[in-house]
Amino acid sequence: MLIIPDWLFNFCGSISKNKRTSRIELRCLCGCDLFYVFKRKRTPEEELEAYLASQKWEEYWPLTPRIGTGKDGRTAVQWTIFGFVFKEKTLEEMRPKVSSFAYVSAKCSKCDREVVIFDERHHVFDERKHSGINYGELGPIKWSKDAYGIQCKFDYPEDAENGNDFGRVRIIKTAADKKSTVLDFEM
Repeated sequence: MLIIPDWLFNFCGSISKNKRTSRIELRCLCGCDLFYVFKRKRTPEEELEAYLASQKWEEYWPLTPRIGTGKDGRTAVQWTIFGFVFKEKTLEEMRPKVSSFAYVSAKCSKCDREVVIFDERHHVFDERKHSGINYGELGPIKWSKDAYGIQCKFDYPEDAENGNDFGRVRIIKTAADKKSTVLDFEM
């Protein structure tokens, strides 16, 4: 059974399947197969928050942090030594206040029709969807100067039922027999 993501259905040029991987080459409805690409980068605020969050993880070095269930039944980070829990903080305390997210979109070089190829905010684990993660802003869109052919590879687990159940996505831009990875994201 060939599985493809719902949101890319209208942009599928050639489609192929190898075991549990579907490969799609994008083609616009106008017939063009060259696209400008936008890949979101972290904002300075997200960089700072990521740094501050990493410092929280190193706060009790050389104790080993582990994820466990806290006293209140919520997910917690526990620092242990010889099996004894020395310190415990909730996972929400350890996360950055503003999180970055992976985002890649493409714009047809002929008719300017746009498609969001991947947006991490819509494709995260169920436990993360409802955990109150505060994502940053998308920011200004700056398209690539050159247009590329785009290949998308989606790896599916054995029990995948639809195209939105993938476990890994790879977005590759191609030009003159040269390939370059734009995004390699694993759930």
